[in-house]
Amino acid sequence: MPTGMLQIMAVTQGSIPLKNVKITITDAESMKVLNDKTTYTNAQGKTNNIILCTKPKRLSLEEDNREIPYKNYNVCVELGKYIRGEILGAQIFEGETTVQYIDLLPRPTDFGSEFERKFDVGEPEKLYEPEPDLKEGISSYVLQSVVIPDYITVHLGK
Repeated sequence: MPTGMLQIMAVTQGSIPLKNVKITITDAESMKVLNDKTTYTNAQGKTNNIILCTKPKRLSLEEDNREIPYKNYNVCVELGKYIRGEILGAQIFEGETTVQYIDLLPRPTDFGSEFERKFDVGEPEKLYEPEPDLKEGISSYVLQSVVIPDYITVHLGK
């Protein structure tokens, strides 16, 4: 099975590295916690590369592919007196290292432990959108995204 790597960099106040931050990884599709992938950050606030299963790279190289060529994982980041953070939808590609930065905020002392921050990477891209059923008399329609043609014919004004 193809694999890719994930590295987490946990900091506070924009650049101060955080040591011993607990990193928990969940499969975004099944929401299953990958217990064997739970790890902690080092003194520089980084984890070692975490090897994760993903989809084959060839999917991104096939012209007619309709499947997303990466796998999504959610990452939970926790450390004592800091607000828990989550990264939703970290994309893992075959043979590549995804580096995710997260800036943890100190937990206010006058609130309970119900604080958390979520960073949503976004919805997966639509790789294929079927053409709409055009009614008689309608000769064009507007696509939801930009399409760049493979070939462009240039006429010299003649």
